[in-house]
Amino acid sequence: MISMPLFKRELKSIWKIFIIFLAVLTMYTTVILSMFDPDLGNILADFEKAMPGIMAAVGMKGAGATSLVGYAASYLFGFIMIVFPMIFSIILSNKLVAKYVDNGSMAYLLATPNTRRKIVCTQAIFSILCMALLITLVTIIGITYSEYAFPDELNIQKYILLSVGAFGLQIAIGGFGFLVSCISNETRISYSLSIGLPIACYIIQMVAN
Repeated sequence: MISMPLFKRELKSIWKIFIIFLAVLTMYTTVILSMFDPDLGNILADFEKAMPGIMAAVGMKGAGATSLVGYAASYLFGFIMIVFPMIFSIILSNKLVAKYVDNGSMAYLLATPNTRRKIVCTQAIFSILCMALLITLVTIIGITYSEYAFPDELNIQKYILLSVGAFGLQIAIGGFGFLVSCISNETRISYSLSIGLPIACYIIQMVAN
């Protein structure tokens, strides 16, 4: 059960940010996919051998980059589809709860007939649907561009699975941010925790790579 007036209000307040992130991801997706070349994949693999650790640190591993889906997995889903949706997820999760508490608006929401559970469920569902829509649109754009630029080169099923994996990761990150947002009384605390831990985990992963 969700509050449709609150859902519509959030939709109106977030659409500009959503369009910005969609535009940025569209740009990076099309640019990176347009650079696909099996020979380039071999060159990048040679570079990875010559400079071990540099590309692996940011998740860009050359293995399998001679196929379009392998190239996308290495150079699109290895960094771009992690970092930018993560930023959007953090902004969204903090905006939906902690900001209301911080500026005092939560008291007005609780003064309505809506219960705390209904408000939080509305915000949580809204957050999940926004991320699902963002990943879905970027995936459709990636598939459409790949079919236009490199007909029949893309393994669409595997590309969709990559997107599903990216969505699952972002839901985990967004879920943590949403939890922190719900238990924090100030946005500075909420942002510090929801940004700090994912970045710390990403840095640890870079060091591990």
